[in-house]
Amino acid sequence: MKTHERHTVAQYLTFHINSSEKTQRQIALEIGYTKPNIITMFKQGLTKLPLEKIWPLANALGIAPDELFYKVMKEYMPETFEALKPLLEGLALSPDEENLLTNYRKFKVLEAKRLAGNKRAKPFKIDWFDPK
Repeated sequence: MKTHERHTVAQYLTFHINSSEKTQRQIALEIGYTKPNIITMFKQGLTKLPLEKIWPLANALGIAPDELFYKVMKEYMPETFEALKPLLEGLALSPDEENLLTNYRKFKVLEAKRLAGNKRAKPFKIDWFDPK
């Protein structure tokens, strides 16, 4: 997955949590925690996101679970991720599917910035797939 490649899990989560219309308490409850301080700990990188919470957290934030999974695995368990990579590659998207998904994710990030009032958010431009 290409989006947010340079960010840590904590930075990635911080952006999406802060862009969410939900409170940290709401997010915590949705993913099975009773106290919202766990969300702060994820954002600060003090606590690693458990693998079993990737899907619920992605759903709570409206982000792609596969992108979060890849990011968590690369950062927390790089050796395991490299060992699993050949198996995961069988689930790869076609070039046009990947392009469509990449553009959608760019749009979601830019739209979140625009809604947050970021005046430097650039207008979204679609990179169309050109099969030439």
